[in-house]
Amino acid sequence: MEDFSPGNISILLVDSHVATIDGLVADLSKRQNVLIAGVRHNMKEAVSFCQTHQGVDIVMASLYFTETRTIAYAIHPLRQAKAKVIVYAGDERPQIANFLMRQGAAAFLSQSDSYETVYRVVLSVSFGTMGYVSAKLTEGTKLTAIEEEILGLLARGLKYDEIASLRNTSAHTVRKQCDRLQVKVGVESRERLIVWAVNSGFGVVV
Repeated sequence: MEDFSPGNISILLVDSHVATIDGLVADLSKRQNVLIAGVRHNMKEAVSFCQTHQGVDIVMASLYFTETRTIAYAIHPLRQAKAKVIVYAGDERPQIANFLMRQGAAAFLSQSDSYETVYRVVLSVSFGTMGYVSAKLTEGTKLTAIEEEILGLLARGLKYDEIASLRNTSAHTVRKQCDRLQVKVGVESRERLIVWAVNSGFGVVV
């Protein structure tokens, strides 16, 4: 087994239909700081590989309709082996994303995301950012003006009480609005809502 050089992001890809990730493998292989550690057919093989080989940073697992719980059960042992899990999903239902993010997945990408988006998320996850959920899952989600304002304030780092003060309301009301936003955009926590808001362009002052 080759050594993984410092600075490289080593990625193990998991797909039961390997032909479907040929393009992804080809793109990631061209990236200067990415090393493809291998391709495995299922999560059991991925866990075994990561437990016996040091240096795998990210396991990128393709998700199809029947594989949600298989991935969920593998997340904890993979994280114990120091590998973060990115789900690369053909099944784009928000409730699936929500479930797997609760189990500890670092990111949930759509297979219709661009390779550039995939690479950007890989970089973010390798530097410790958790909680990215593909905007493809929320493209049809209509946000109100108030929700967009709150997302912008969250993305700029404001706390509930600070947002409440600016909006002349209570922190309890802001908390409830954020709880509803989490459900609406398919994330599980305030921290992941902030990550989603930043990645979706909220908080940018133009």
